[in-house]
Amino acid sequence: MNQTELLDQFILEARECLEQVSQRLLQVEKSPSDAELLNDLFRLVHTLKGNCGLFEFKPMERVVHAGEDLLDRIRNGQLGYSNDIADALLEAMDFTAQMVDEIEQHGHIASDADQTSQGLSAALRAHLSAPQGTAQATAPQATPAPLARDAQPATADAPSVSLLPRPDWLTRVPAELIAAHAQGVVWRYHPEPECFFKGEDPWLLAKQAPGLKHMDVGVQSPWPALAAADCYRSNLSFVGLSDAPVAYLAEHFRCVPEQIELLELARLQPLASRPTEGAGAAAASAGAPPTDTPSHAAATLHRRTLQIWDEQVH
Repeated sequence: MNQTELLDQFILEARECLEQVSQRLLQVEKSPSDAELLNDLFRLVHTLKGNCGLFEFKPMERVVHAGEDLLDRIRNGQLGYSNDIADALLEAMDFTAQMVDEIEQHGHIASDADQTSQGLSAALRAHLSAPQGTAQATAPQATPAPLARDAQPATADAPSVSLLPRPDWLTRVPAELIAAHAQGVVWRYHPEPECFFKGEDPWLLAKQAPGLKHMDVGVQSPWPALAAADCYRSNLSFVGLSDAPVAYLAEHFRCVPEQIELLELARLQPLASRPTEGAGAAAASAGAPPTDTPSHAAATLHRRTLQIWDEQVH
């Protein structure tokens, strides 16, 4: 099957899927607590998102993915279904149907669809942070504009730039790398626990981040006892350092905006001075454990992660 045949198949399946989605949305509006309907609706949207990803139809994929995440919360009982959510989903599916028509006519999506896509995606994801049973009136605020690369120190005529506090997780990036890439971007990616069920690969997404210079793999919370562990739930935590522009990274992680934190090193407060050697010795003599010494288990996990990373790269 050639590319044209694949595209024709995508258009056919997308239209069939959208028709079923519209039917299910009307049914769910009448029976919002019907678990079978909600699961079927989620499955349809999940399938549509996967098909979009095959052809890199980014505006469509962004909107459908946001709808999928919203429906996942609803079907798991973490969020109540409401008229506002129904309206947002219907508007998103209408946009998706328009994009399918455009693909059929032109073979691609026009560039001006990207702005509409971002607005619809933000409107859907706004409900993820709203209290259960309520609708958030406005979309989340946009990420602050990055600090200009050629920004100068504050003077009497130029106000100082407000710098951001250094996050605790920044310690997972070696200080020498931070110093060597002072104009780089650090990021933390916390995949949601159910990501595997959505067909997502957080490891692949993290290691393919643009301009990757360093990546640390850890956990979001301590591992439970082996008997209580659930191998189908993600507990991964990724921290990385990239020298790509923040806009490139935002685009790379576009489908998981609520799971990623991006910070430009140039926008962070300078590192506080370390305690003097005498102060450190006094703390040690008082019996305080060194704060930068990992436990044996953590050190073993770190070594094993580096080994796996090396195997993947080579």
